[in-house]
Amino acid sequence: MRTGVQSLGWYVLRAPDPVPLIRFYRDIIGLGVLRGRETPPRQASAMMWAGGTTVFEPNRLTRDAVPPPDSLNAAPYVPMFRSRDVSVTLDRLADLRVEDERDGVTYYRDPLGFFFGITAADSRAPDRMDSDTGQPLQVPDSDAPLADDILDLGVLDVRGDDPEALHTFYAETLKLNRLSNTELDMGDGAVMRFVEGPAAPGPQADDREAVPMVPVFRLYGYDAFVEHVTAVGARPLQEVELTGGRIWYGWDAADRLFGFQERRPPDPDPDKWTTRLPEDLLARRLWDAV
Repeated sequence: MRTGVQSLGWYVLRAPDPVPLIRFYRDIIGLGVLRGRETPPRQASAMMWAGGTTVFEPNRLTRDAVPPPDSLNAAPYVPMFRSRDVSVTLDRLADLRVEDERDGVTYYRDPLGFFFGITAADSRAPDRMDSDTGQPLQVPDSDAPLADDILDLGVLDVRGDDPEALHTFYAETLKLNRLSNTELDMGDGAVMRFVEGPAAPGPQADDREAVPMVPVFRLYGYDAFVEHVTAVGARPLQEVELTGGRIWYGWDAADRLFGFQERRPPDPDPDKWTTRLPEDLLARRLWDAV
C-alpha cells in the first residue's frame, strides 16, 4: 500500500438541521446516498457519493447556527461539481438564482445559503472507467450512482487574505503536488484552488462538530502524517478514533479547520461492517490492492 494523500475524501457541511442539504444534494445535484437517515432532524446525516473516492457529508452542527457567507468572496471554502454536460446540469438548476459566473464556473447557493459551483470536466479529470468491466466506475456493492452528467466534486476553492500562504501551507503540510502558483493536486484528479478574498476564519471551536465546513483528506500513512504536521507547526484541534479509521483535525494558515483520515483495512469478520464500506474498498483498490 502506498502512502500519502489519495484524494479529498470527505467534504463535511454541517447545519442544525441538515435535512434540506441531504435532499438538495441528492435530488437536485444528483449525488447518490451511500447511507444515512433524514429523521429525526437532530440525528439526520448522510454519506453521499461525490465521485471517485470522495464523500459529500451533510451532518449535524452541534452549536448554534453559523450564518453562511454573505458573498462568494467571503466564502472560505466553495466546492465545485464537475459536469460531463454542463447544459444538462444547469437546466436542472434553472429554478435557482445564479449568484456569480467567472472563469467558466457558475455559482449558486444551496437551500441553507452555502455556495457551490458547477464547472465543466476538463482534461485533468479522470475518466474513471473500471478496468475490469470497461464501464463507468461505480462504488462497488452500492445502489448510489451519481446523476449521469455529474463526474465528481472535483474542485475546491479556498479563499483567504493571503492565498499564497495558504497554497504553501497545504503543499507543505499535506505534501500536495503543485500544479501552478494557485493550484494543488488533491489526488484522484481533483484540484484545490487558492483565491484571494476576505474570507473570515471559521469559529474557533473546541470540537469538529461545531464547524460548518470542513474538508477531510483521505490518506495512507496516518502516524507519519501526524508526526509531519506536528513538525511543520500545524495546530491540532482533536483526533477522533472510529471503528473504521482515525481522523486528525487542525487549523490551517488562515485559522480554518481541515482534517485527514486513514481508513483501516477490511476486517475479515463480516459483522464489522464499518471497515468494509464500499467507498473504502474502492479507495484501496484504486490506490493499490492490500
